[in-house]
Amino acid sequence: MLNPFFDLTDHFRWIGALERQMDRAFVSGGRDESRSWFVMRDAGDALILRADLPGFTEKDLEITLENDVLTLRAEGHKRAFEGYKTVRTERAKLGFSRQIELPVRVDSDGVVATLKDGVLELKLPKAVEARQRRIPIIGAKNETVS
Repeated sequence: MLNPFFDLTDHFRWIGALERQMDRAFVSGGRDESRSWFVMRDAGDALILRADLPGFTEKDLEITLENDVLTLRAEGHKRAFEGYKTVRTERAKLGFSRQIELPVRVDSDGVVATLKDGVLELKLPKAVEARQRRIPIIGAKNETVS
């Protein structure tokens, strides 16, 4: 919950505090994912990121991965519905930029991104060294360790 003594006139601090609160509550496996604009899950061999990006097309998005930091950038224009002409618009330009630090190393060559019905899905395969593996114990049978 936001601090009740928080200065609401300082919009930038308020937005930053809200983003930090959302990060803690939703990105790190919070319980109520329905209010988050993106969710990242660990699927064993890969990380799966789903982001709600209504109104954006593939041409509007730029996705980069550098040093285990995923950057999502989008810039587009609000489009009128087909068959209608715009009479009034208050937010003609849409855009954002978000950097997400990944919890594990990712194989950047194997990343797959799809955008369908305003939902971006990224499959980020884990690098071989970041995958969990079982380590066999080598030793002679029936020997005791002293």
